[in-house]
Amino acid sequence: MDPENVSENVPDLQEFYDHWKETIWLIKIEYSMGVQNIQSYITGFALNSNGLVMTCTHSFPKTSYTMSARRLEDNFFFECEMMYEKRKWDIALVHIKNVNDCKFGRLTNDGSLSVGQILFHIGNPHNFVGSFLIGKVAFQCVDDVDIPVNSWICRDYESTALSTTPRYRVIGDIWNEMAFCNFPSKEKKIEKNLHPCVPIIQMYGLTCGEGSSGGPVFNDKGEIVGMIVMGVDRFDIAIHVTMLREVLREKEHQDNEDEDCKRKNISCPSAQGSGSKKYKLHPTKPKGKGKLYPF
Repeated sequence: MDPENVSENVPDLQEFYDHWKETIWLIKIEYSMGVQNIQSYITGFALNSNGLVMTCTHSFPKTSYTMSARRLEDNFFFECEMMYEKRKWDIALVHIKNVNDCKFGRLTNDGSLSVGQILFHIGNPHNFVGSFLIGKVAFQCVDDVDIPVNSWICRDYESTALSTTPRYRVIGDIWNEMAFCNFPSKEKKIEKNLHPCVPIIQMYGLTCGEGSSGGPVFNDKGEIVGMIVMGVDRFDIAIHVTMLREVLREKEHQDNEDEDCKRKNISCPSAQGSGSKKYKLHPTKPKGKGKLYPF
C-alpha cells in the first residue's frame, strides 16, 4: 500500500516499527526428508518476557524436527520447544529457552474491526526478514464470536456464505467441501482437518509471502488483533484474536491442572501419550485450481 494513503491518525510509522519489531522472532525449523535436509522459516511473536512465543502450526513437519529462533536484531539462534498446539485452529505456543528479557506484545481485549480499518504486520516473508507491511480490513470482524467446540472439519463443511452474508468470516469460507474438489484427494490434509468455524480476518494490501505465517497483525494502538496464516488470491488471511486469547486460556488451564496433579502426586493428563503432535509442511502453492496458498 502507498504510505501516502495511510490515514493521518495512525502512529509515527518508524517509531511504531522500531518498538514492535522487538517482539518479533524468526523461527527456523530443520528436519530430514529422505536424504534431503530441509530448513523452513516462519514468524512468531512474544507474549511474555520469558520466551512464550505464538506462531502457526501448519509449517511443522510430520517427522521429527529441531526448532530454533532469533530476534530480528540478533545474529544467533536460541533453542526452542513446542509447548502447546491447537492443530484444528492452526495455533501453536513455543518456548524460547534461556531467555528472560523478551520484549512482548499484547492481545487486544476487543477484536472488533471495521471495513477499511488500517492494520499493520511485521514478519519475515521469503528472505525479507523484518518487513513492515500495511493493509486494510476487507470485511468486518466482531469480538463476540462463537468459539468452536464441536468436532467439525473443513473437509465435510458446506459454506453458507453465498446464501446468507455472515457476521464475520470463518476458515470454512475458504476451505470447504466444494473447495477441495479442485485438488487431488491426497492433497490438503492439513486444511481438511481445520475447524471450519475458526474466525478469520480478511485483509488487502499487506502482500505477505512465504515465511509470514505466524506473524502478528496490529491495530494502530499496537494491539495484536490476529495472526497471519495464508493468502487467498489478493487477500491476506489472519486467525482472529479471539482464538489466540482462547489458546492462551487453554494453556493456562492445562498448566494449572498439571500443578494440581504434581501437588497430589498423580499422573497428569497432559503428560500422557506421545507428546506434541506435529504437522506436515505446506507446499508453497497448490496444484489445483485457484490461488489459495499458505505462507
